[in-house]
Amino acid sequence: ELSGNFVLPVLGGPAIPGDLLPQPTVRTTRTGAVLAMASSPWAPLVAVGGQRQVLLYHTDTAELLGVLPFDDVGMPFALRFSRSGTVLLAGGGVGGASGRVALFDVKSGERTEFTPRNTGGGEKVAYDEAAFARDGKGVSATTDKESQFRRLAYIDGATKEHTYLTVHVPWDVE
Repeated sequence: ELSGNFVLPVLGGPAIPGDLLPQPTVRTTRTGAVLAMASSPWAPLVAVGGQRQVLLYHTDTAELLGVLPFDDVGMPFALRFSRSGTVLLAGGGVGGASGRVALFDVKSGERTEFTPRNTGGGEKVAYDEAAFARDGKGVSATTDKESQFRRLAYIDGATKEHTYLTVHVPWDVE
């Protein structure tokens, strides 16, 4: 279970990917810009955001350890490891159209949707920057949910309720 406290101590050593997809899900003829990157606080591991995927590399050997699909909403613009290094947060989407925040178990690759996916005729919500909140129980993110502007929001890990921290700022917060 990925919900709840993200700062639990590492038991059994640092989290290294296990049985993940061995090859990228998207291959292009040209390389693209790296829009997001994060390094594990405990393991020799770096996460690199690519087109509709997150690639996990061993920092000592440059070996591709696995791929985490982010294929249904576009590009991951924000990547952050939890303090324990066991969970990877990925936030992003398609600018101005859709977005979400997802959590990945680093060892198994299991994905948990932290914010709901945009489905059909509902509100199109963007999530750009995202990071684990200091309390270890939620996520702070910039989002245009319920607003014409991007605001800083705290998203509770248990209830997924958004508390907006910049309600009196009449412009985008980045």
